[in-house]
Amino acid sequence: MIKGVDILVQAFLRIAGRYPNWKLVLIGHRIPNELQALDIKHTQILALPGLPQEELAKWMSRCAILAMASRSEAMGRVLLEAAAAGKCRIATRVDGIPTVITDGVDGMLVEKNNVEALTAGLEILLGNGELRKRLGAAARLRAVDEFSPRAYLAHYSELIGATLEKKGLAIR
Repeated sequence: MIKGVDILVQAFLRIAGRYPNWKLVLIGHRIPNELQALDIKHTQILALPGLPQEELAKWMSRCAILAMASRSEAMGRVLLEAAAAGKCRIATRVDGIPTVITDGVDGMLVEKNNVEALTAGLEILLGNGELRKRLGAAARLRAVDEFSPRAYLAHYSELIGATLEKKGLAIR
């Protein structure tokens, strides 16, 4: 379970009773089977198989918090999508994730495989609408500034220029 669904579910189950109006919605091709293998059934947890992008966008628009408990993740494109949608994000501090979330600024980061830390972070976010709003707004601004098509092109051009310069070729 490289995506850490087991960790996320454990963390949510620890606090679900205190937040009866909240649901954990898990979406992914293997997730329903993973939960079944773990014998996890709870009225506040909904497990959906992989969905077309249009359906994913609808779920993203409805969420208040995007949580990712991955044990390994190159970057986590869904974190960028959530940022662009102005969503509050909490994720594990692994691999490329800290390149798209600055802890306490535009999201929250916790250590991987740490159910206690994820539980604590989720509880803070579930109980603090102002914080969710602030982190989501900061994520949106960052997405527009750093991850827009314009920014992507600028970074890509910089990479190509640096590569050519290193090879002794100049761009004219």
